[in-house]
Amino acid sequence: MPFNDEDFGEFDALIESYDGYTFWFERGYHATFRFWRVALPSRSALHPYRYELVLHEPSGVRIMGFDNAHPVHWKSGKFTQRSRYPDHWHRERSDKGRPYTFVSISQLLEDFFQQVEISLATVNVSPDMIEVTPTRSNDNG
Repeated sequence: MPFNDEDFGEFDALIESYDGYTFWFERGYHATFRFWRVALPSRSALHPYRYELVLHEPSGVRIMGFDNAHPVHWKSGKFTQRSRYPDHWHRERSDKGRPYTFVSISQLLEDFFQQVEISLATVNVSPDMIEVTPTRSNDNG
């Protein structure tokens, strides 16, 4: 799905609200967010957005995440395939990534928080945030 000018405004608002922040849950579980826009998307990208949304266990190890750092290879039947686009998500700690169909910025956020809820439920942690703290300076890239 191609991006449009409305998406840029939505993305800019997302950067203001989430980029560079850590959202804390019970027992030290936390989610980090990183968003930035590139001038021209690569040939393999459908949009000019770069993102990394990650849920971490208290030790800092990734439990689950969505990003678009690179296309992924995944098992489909008895064959391994390479995704056409770099958007993907890691369902669990050992997951190397599976294709994610990017629709919009708001859908990405909704999908991430839905998976946060599922992941936290497996360790009996409430999905209600208890604190938000700055993670790093916003360097957008």
